[in-house]
Amino acid sequence: MRIKIKNLDFGACGALGRFFGTQKNFYTCTLDQAIHDINQSADGLNSGDYFLKEESVSDGYYLDGTVLPVHLEYAGDKTPVIQKDVVHKNKQTEVQIDKTEIAGSEEIDGCHLQISDEEENVIASWTSGDSEDVTLNQDSGYQNLNTVFTQDRHRIIRGLLQNKTYFLTETRPADGYVTADTIVFRLQESTEAGKTLVSVKDENGNFVLQSGNRVHMVDHKTSVAFKKLTKDKSLLGGAKIEVFDSKENKITEFTTKKGKVKNFTGLFKVGETYIFKEVKAPEGYERAKAVMYKVKDTKKEQTVSMTDKKMGTITTKTPSDFRENKDAKSPKTGYWYLLCLLLVVGSSSAGIGVIAWKKGRLYGKKK
Repeated sequence: MRIKIKNLDFGACGALGRFFGTQKNFYTCTLDQAIHDINQSADGLNSGDYFLKEESVSDGYYLDGTVLPVHLEYAGDKTPVIQKDVVHKNKQTEVQIDKTEIAGSEEIDGCHLQISDEEENVIASWTSGDSEDVTLNQDSGYQNLNTVFTQDRHRIIRGLLQNKTYFLTETRPADGYVTADTIVFRLQESTEAGKTLVSVKDENGNFVLQSGNRVHMVDHKTSVAFKKLTKDKSLLGGAKIEVFDSKENKITEFTTKKGKVKNFTGLFKVGETYIFKEVKAPEGYERAKAVMYKVKDTKKEQTVSMTDKKMGTITTKTPSDFRENKDAKSPKTGYWYLLCLLLVVGSSSAGIGVIAWKKGRLYGKKK
C-alpha cells in the first residue's frame, strides 16, 4: 500500500517527521511540500492505525512533538494511493519591536530600522509607523519569514532563528530625534511551549534574559540651547532672532529674555545646518553677524552662542565739571593739554602787550 499525507497547515517547512505503526516500525519523511509521499516498505503497509510525529524543525519554528493518528484502510486494487489529510501547526518565533521616545510609549513615525545578523545580512528593514514599507530577506535559512504592524502600533516579526545573534539598528532617525544605540539580541523558547523570550546584550557584553518577547528601542530628541551674550558673557534680553534652515525656510523666531537661555527640544534635525539671524538688536547694542550651526547626532545638549557689542558713545566735560566734582583728584590728561595751551596763549598775548607798550613809550620820547 502507498499513501500520500496532505498537510493542511504544516507551517514548518523542512520539518523532519516519523510515520510509524503500532509495531513501532517507522518511515522518515521530510515535510517541505504541500503533499508528502511515504512509499511502502519492503513489507508493505497494511490497513491499520499509524502515527505521525515531528522530530525536528527549522529554527524559525518551535518543535511540536504531538503524535498525530492516521488510519489506513485498504480500498481495493483500483485505489493504489490513499490520501490522508493531517492538520499540524507549528508556532514560529515571534519578536515585538517597539520604537518610542524616551519619555513616551507611542510608536515614533519615520525612523528607518533594520535587523541584521552576525554575517551582516540584512534580514528585515522597515520604517516605523508605516505598515507597508517593509522588506524581508527569505534567504540564509529562513522559512516563511513574515511581519505585521498591529492595530496598537507594534511591529511583529515572525520566523527569526532561535539562538542566533541579531542587531537592531536605526539607520536614520525621525526628524527632531537622535540616532539610538544598536541593540543586540537573541531569541529562545520559553518554558511555556511555543512562546518566545528575548535576551538583550548589556553594556558588559552579557545577554540578559527579558521577561517577554519585546525589544524596545528608545530615541532622545535633539536639544539645542541658544545664548545671546554681551561682551562680559551676561545673557542679554531684547534681541529678536530668526532661524532658517539650509534651504532658507524660516523655522522659528523669538525674542531673548534677560538672564535666560532659549531652549529647543526636538525642533532641529540631526545633520541639518541652521542660520541664526539677529533682525533687531537690544537698545544700545549693535546687531551681530549671523551664526551658522550644524546639529550633531548626540543626545547631549548643544549650544549656539551669539555676542552683541555695545554701540560707541562720546562724552565731553567742561572745567566746571571738574570744579563741581569735589571727589576728583585731578583733571584728566586731555584737559591738562588744554590748560597748558591757554596758559601759553595767555603768556604770549601778555608778552606782545608789554612789547607794544614799551615801543609806545620809546616812540613818545623820540618825539
